[in-house]
Order: sequence, then structure tokens, then C-alpha cells
Amino acid sequence: MTPAPVPVAVVGGGRVARAVHIPLLLMKPASFRLVAVVETDRHKAASLKREYPALDVVTDPGAAFAAGARCLICATPWPTHRDVVTEALRQGLHVLTEKPVSLDPADIAALLEAERSSAGRVTVGYMKRHDPAAARFVDAVSTRIHRLRRVSVDIVDPDSPRQVAHRMATPLEPSAVTRAAAEQTVSALLADASDGQRAVYSRGLGGSLIHQINLIHAALSGSPYRLLGRIGHSTHWAGGAAVSCGWWPTDDFGVQMTHVRAPLAPGYVEVIEAVADDCRLTLRAPSPYLLEQSMTFTEENSGGVHTCPGQPHHNGFVRQLEAWGESLRTESHTLPGLDEALLDLEVVREAALTSSGVPALAQAIEVSS
Repeated sequence: MTPAPVPVAVVGGGRVARAVHIPLLLMKPASFRLVAVVETDRHKAASLKREYPALDVVTDPGAAFAAGARCLICATPWPTHRDVVTEALRQGLHVLTEKPVSLDPADIAALLEAERSSAGRVTVGYMKRHDPAAARFVDAVSTRIHRLRRVSVDIVDPDSPRQVAHRMATPLEPSAVTRAAAEQTVSALLADASDGQRAVYSRGLGGSLIHQINLIHAALSGSPYRLLGRIGHSTHWAGGAAVSCGWWPTDDFGVQMTHVRAPLAPGYVEVIEAVADDCRLTLRAPSPYLLEQSMTFTEENSGGVHTCPGQPHHNGFVRQLEAWGESLRTESHTLPGLDEALLDLEVVREAALTSSGVPALAQAIEVSS
């Protein structure tokens, strides 16, 4: 007997919801039934209704619960995640929440506590983990963990509005209120930090590289190696628009990550490379908002070059939704959760707080010479 589609609500009608979650849910009517979209901003709600006349667009989250949602996707800005997810858990709903869950570790700790007393479970939107090429990369790194010498991550990242513009019928500006709330929270959390450290905590590290940190954590799982407490260097420049960090999980291999925010760059670029004694593994990723494109995994060894090209329409967002739907139907809870998000954030925080600006670094070099 074919299972009935799972009734789901989306909370948040902004860019990510419109570019990804709503269209993907509507493309999978056999798996999901979208019962409501919650958008508390009445202007955004009205434009969303114009784009999707058949959708039930509401401004009160309670209406989504009343509509029979069994689960929800939290696609609001991160400062609101704690309240949205806590209420969903109180209602016993399963949640898929966008990353970062929060940049405040106290929020994630509170959600972990709420999850323990709820029938609902929280899945964190580390969609890159679900791309088939990324899964191959993680497995390949895991099996070579003791022969690994280096993992490098290089990202050139345009502003998100440029990345999603091709999927937006109605251009949306970021909420000034939400942005102010995020800045206030980060300023309080990193009270003694510099402006550059706060910038890389919020954007380059907390807003982007947290994905790749999670990938590395997945590859290291089952081994005694960790990133936390093994930071080797962290440097930011251009007012925090660029950051480079290095960790030494062991004395034999290092992890290097660089993120450059380039608002006018023509496209998103992400290359992850792992070098072991006997091979080189490369993962190339297009913008995650190009839903028709997937990552590509290449392995080079003594036997030659082997490339696994990405499959059209099988990118991380698509596969994440499929995996989440399967977990809901089977009541299995093996997807990335809040405990992973908390560990990833601890690594982000350590890297941001140890990050030095280029002028300070240049002075240190001048003094030493």
C-alpha cells in the first residue's frame, strides 16, 4: 500500500523558501502535502500568495498546526529559529531547519533540551551532506583517514540574493529588523571581539564554512581526530569579507579552509580537495541554488583518474528532502541533528575568536624579521 503524503508546513516565505523549499515540495506530491506557508510579514505574505495562488499562506504559525501539519520546514532567519522550532517541538512536530540553526550556542542547547521532551525530532539542513558526490567524498576520506595529509576548502561566494535571483519571481530585500537582531546577538556573544572577528563569525564561518566543517566532521566520525581544540591559524582580511583557517587534527594531516565573500562575482565556486599518501580526491560544487546541477567527485590514483559526474536534479537540496521524507515515513533518525550543529558552532566560534586581521599579522612578521 502506497503511504499517504506527509502533511508539511513551511515557516518563512523568504528567499530560501521561495527558491528551494516551496517549489521542491510542490514537485513531490506523492511524498509531501504542503498544507500551509507561514509568513508573518504581511507584504511578503501577499506577494507569496500572488506567486502561488493555490497555497494557503497564513501569518499565524498556529494556523499551520491547525491545518494538520505533521512536520515543518523552518526557513526563517536564524535569530528566530529557537522560537519557531521550540513551538513545533512542543506540538510534537518533526522539523527540518535551515542552517545555521543559530549562532548562539545557548539556543542550540535549549533546542536539544526541548527535543528530549518531545515526540518530534530536529534535522539540520546540511544539504551538502546529501549530495551523492559529497557522500562519496566523505566515505573516501573516512577510509583513508590514517593516510591523509591535507584537506583544503576554497570558496568564492557571491551574496545570496545574486545566487537565488534566477529562481525569484519577486525580489526580496533582507529584513532590517532581523539583521539588527542578528548583529546584536553576535555583538553580545563576542563582546570582546573585533569587528572583523564578528564579521567572519556571522558570515564566512557561521554562514558558509559551517557546511564544510560539518562535512569534515562527518569524515572524521569514528576516528579519534577532531577539529575543536586543534586550530592552527585563523586570519581575516578585507574587513572580515575573507577568512582563512587551519586545523591540525593530527600531527600528520591538516585542514585548510578559505572563504572569500565577493558580492559581484559571476558565480559561486567551491572546491574541496583531500590529499592522501596514495591519491587525490576532489569535490567540486556549483551554487546549491542551481537545483538542476550536482557536485562532481574525482579520484586520482596510480590507476588513473576516475570522475563521478553529478546527476541532474539530484543536488543536495533535492536529496535532503527525499532523505527527510524517508526518515519521517520510517521513523528513523539518522540525519544530521542538533548535536552536530552544536559541535560545528563550537569550532566556528573558536576559529573566529582566534582570528587575527592582516595588519596585526603584518606587524608580527615585521617584528620577527
